[in-house]
Amino acid sequence: MSEQVIKNEEDFNEDKGLQFIKKFLLDNMDLSGLYCFGIHHKNKMYSNALSGEVKTKQHTHYYLLAYSIDNKANAVADLSDIIRKKSKGQYTVTLFIHLATTVRQLSPDKSYFFYHAMTKGINLYEHERVPPCIPFKEEPQRNVAYIKAYWRNRNRVSEVFLESQGMVDGMDTEPIQEAMMQVAMENIVLALIDTFLGYRPIHFHLGYLFDICNLFCSLACDIFPRNTEEELKLFELLSKHISKLRSAHLGAMDFLHTELLQRRCRLFQEKATVLIEEEIGRLERLNKAHKQ
Repeated sequence: MSEQVIKNEEDFNEDKGLQFIKKFLLDNMDLSGLYCFGIHHKNKMYSNALSGEVKTKQHTHYYLLAYSIDNKANAVADLSDIIRKKSKGQYTVTLFIHLATTVRQLSPDKSYFFYHAMTKGINLYEHERVPPCIPFKEEPQRNVAYIKAYWRNRNRVSEVFLESQGMVDGMDTEPIQEAMMQVAMENIVLALIDTFLGYRPIHFHLGYLFDICNLFCSLACDIFPRNTEEELKLFELLSKHISKLRSAHLGAMDFLHTELLQRRCRLFQEKATVLIEEEIGRLERLNKAHKQ
């Protein structure tokens, strides 16, 4: 069971995990700004019936917007992995790393996420001489027509890939079908993130995208949990990028995992569609209310 906690600035100064991550990022990146806009706590209990011993271990996940002065390849995955290993799994992060120069050029509806992450989140660090300097004249407004168009396109891609993979026939086609399902899920998750956060990711690993979804819904955790070895194995099959087919070995394989993924992908698409349509309806009503 995870819980998102909203803290005030004094609480953040006492947060050992956040201070650990802040120091690590400052030591390993050239930053112009760093902001925390989400924290999830999860308590895990370990019990030993023979000894009667009960232990509770807390895991904390942080969501951070980082403005980098330079652009390092694969920084999101590499830094997140090192933080997890250095903290022995106690702290994990979802990093949103961007160049301030790029964000300054975004249209108002595309800068919606950055405005709220910076103004509602906690300012952990700003460079004294080269801060991000994002010129928000006013609160950016969502463009519902753009949201609907993006959702329509992502949904169409997802539908085509899910339908097509179901038509693939043969005893050696599992990697092909799984790669097609990966594309379908990636597009649905991108639509979820855009609809709810107004954010377009620039890092596309499925695990990363699912972690972002956890900010506003539990759908990814409910349908594709990643707790047990079996769940992780299943997710690994789903998250392999389609480019992996360039070197894939095709041979007779076990259909059970593929069939399970097919059912879960369909369920994910159905439930995500409901969430997105409801949120778009809410945004449309808000827009009408503002215009009255």
